[in-house]
Amino acid sequence: LRDTSIDNLKFLSSRQAIEDIAEFIRQKNEEKEGDQKWIVFGGSYAGNLAAWSRLKHPELIIGAVSSSAPLLAQLDFYGYLQTVDEDFNKHGGLCYQQLVEGFEEARIQFQSAEGRDNLTKLFKIYPPLSHFDDLSTYDIDTFFAYLVAPFTHTAQYNSPSVDDLCQTFTTHGPDYDPLKALRYVNPELTVNANFSHSVDELSGIEFNGDISQRLWTYQTCAEFGFFRSSNRGTNAFGQTQSSNTFIEYCIQLFGINVDQIEKNVESTNAYYGQRDYYAGTNVVFSHGTQDPWAFLTKKDDSKHWSVVIIEVEGGSHTSDIGISCDALPFFCTENMKYVQKLTLENMQRWIDPVFPVPDRVDITDNVGKRPQFFDPNVVPSFSPKIKIPEAVKIRGELLKVSDRYGKISKFTGKGRKVLLPPPIPSEDDVVSESIIQDWIEQTWDHFNMTEDRTFKQKFWFNNKFGSTEGPNFLMIGGEGPEDVYWVQTETLDWIKNAKSVGANVFLLEHRYYGESKLGTNDLQYLTSAQMLYDVATFIRTQQVKQKLTGPWITFGGSYPGALAAWSREWFPELILGAVGSSGPVLAKNDFYEYLEGVEDVIKRHSQKCYDRTNEAFAKLRTLSMEPEGRELISDKFSLSPAWSQDDVIDSLDLNEVFMELFGLYMGTVQYNSLNWSKVANLCAPMEDDKYEDVLDALREVQIAQEGENATTISSFKHDIDYLISMKEYIDGHDSTQFDDDELSDILWTWQTCNEFGYYQTTDYGEG
Repeated sequence: LRDTSIDNLKFLSSRQAIEDIAEFIRQKNEEKEGDQKWIVFGGSYAGNLAAWSRLKHPELIIGAVSSSAPLLAQLDFYGYLQTVDEDFNKHGGLCYQQLVEGFEEARIQFQSAEGRDNLTKLFKIYPPLSHFDDLSTYDIDTFFAYLVAPFTHTAQYNSPSVDDLCQTFTTHGPDYDPLKALRYVNPELTVNANFSHSVDELSGIEFNGDISQRLWTYQTCAEFGFFRSSNRGTNAFGQTQSSNTFIEYCIQLFGINVDQIEKNVESTNAYYGQRDYYAGTNVVFSHGTQDPWAFLTKKDDSKHWSVVIIEVEGGSHTSDIGISCDALPFFCTENMKYVQKLTLENMQRWIDPVFPVPDRVDITDNVGKRPQFFDPNVVPSFSPKIKIPEAVKIRGELLKVSDRYGKISKFTGKGRKVLLPPPIPSEDDVVSESIIQDWIEQTWDHFNMTEDRTFKQKFWFNNKFGSTEGPNFLMIGGEGPEDVYWVQTETLDWIKNAKSVGANVFLLEHRYYGESKLGTNDLQYLTSAQMLYDVATFIRTQQVKQKLTGPWITFGGSYPGALAAWSREWFPELILGAVGSSGPVLAKNDFYEYLEGVEDVIKRHSQKCYDRTNEAFAKLRTLSMEPEGRELISDKFSLSPAWSQDDVIDSLDLNEVFMELFGLYMGTVQYNSLNWSKVANLCAPMEDDKYEDVLDALREVQIAQEGENATTISSFKHDIDYLISMKEYIDGHDSTQFDDDELSDILWTWQTCNEFGYYQTTDYGEG
């Protein structure tokens, strides 16, 4: 190949490299003749190639030694800096304290022109930060990458050791300026924080000099991700390394956007079985406890006895395949000597096997299978352990929508008001004579065979259209209190379908939500798996109690849509089919696609609305870099608490403001009407030329949704305290403090933290 142009880089991949290895071995076998036994070795990415070549070509390779191999491809590799943080936190003392204070002070310095001048002088930044026409987040990330580098290098290679670097870092004592201490361990003559300059340096396609960084950057974009971000909450490095910057490299250098990167990562994991489903045999996997790459290595759950996993205590990246302990024993710990000895013993077994070893193993797992045996023929007990209210007929009522907490919730991703059902259009649409409100006794923990605690779960049913022999429709409740609305309103599509096929209609409230509380503040029993067993128990109970012999179909929208699909997957003997509307069946921590989709909808509706929205948020970012600008933001958007020019703004508080304003678009797009009228109303101020200042237009968008006195929360602590204050009321003992709608926030936040993620970020490059 003549150069490293994009057309030529398509031949650069781990799959091609593995076939190169295989072809090399074949040619050498032909030269040497006879029965040749090959063992492959590698560390880091080459460790992947060693393990994968054994997996793909066991006919050529009898075993592999794979050191510090990141078998799991991952776009947002937050675990790297998490491990670095842990390494220095273990050292503790002044070193870690100074590290935290230094990065925090550097972040604060970026909040004013004077502070940026200070950084320019101290770190000899060239060109000076004051010369940047538009200092971008990519430029800031580039600067912080310089600050991070000595600490990542030490953690990864132990050269110098953590102890030695900390000694250098703190050599001037506790009263020394932490920023100057960071400079002391960053001896670069000059620092170039210009992101565009970095892109230009990697854009050359000729084979001149060291081109390895361009080549490896391409592979991360095209196969692995491995973007080392600080996206892990509170840590020494703060929010200074965004995956966005790495994604932007991929876009500008190779035209690979975040969606393609995600597909590439998924393809790599599927092709090799990733870390947890590696199916090869005769492999030694080793990793060091200090190594940041160990986050992605195979640490447990070998699928065959011939796959040996070894941990090197205090070891760094590939440290076990470096110096031989036999040759230089004084350089090795006893643990390192053991690791190398065990590796040699395994290689000897591969060469002279005592027991036959298959080329690969067939891996079975429980993905898509329920975790507990369930007898669909069990006869439920109707002797309750707790007092269950009598079933009652209820009269349909017109409902009102609460306007409390109407804004989009950054934790739930939903407007709080939409947890309540919409109002019924008229009395004529209400089914009233055949609706029953009832309760079922459920166990607290379906996965504990000795569990004897129970709770009452609320449900409604409507048998107007059905019979004991006919089909049964079950609407599964979700992350909020349920209401008779869903079984009483004949204009609803699923009720019309029930009428068409003669189905009984049921609605089951989700455990913990509404009135279906367990009577505890302990959230460990609030999971989707527990709810799915609630559904199965409910169906079986109704089959016996009401002598229902017809098939069951489950329904749900959003999270309940996922529950509906999963209920059919787990309990096909009970459930004939499922209708899952907008069900997010993929749990995902960094759900960047959400705001990517919002952006796409705005752009498709109106280029002008999109452009001015983009301009508005860009202007907000620019203003947030100056004290005067932050005060202007505070005044214009009625920040609560207000920002003054003297305030130092925490990055989490800044995110809070942006998320509040993003929420204006999120809620509108998520619940847009079929004719797009809600998006049209949203965009109207942005398209109105009378608002010359795009921030005035954005404020008008806010006022249109929230009223003339709309305020913008500017305190992360405010939201956290709001949620924390609910924790002691989850059991429902005092509804005067928080009603069921409000408690939904803490409950769903728990579920996202414990199971799903679904965190709507802007980690998708320029947008």
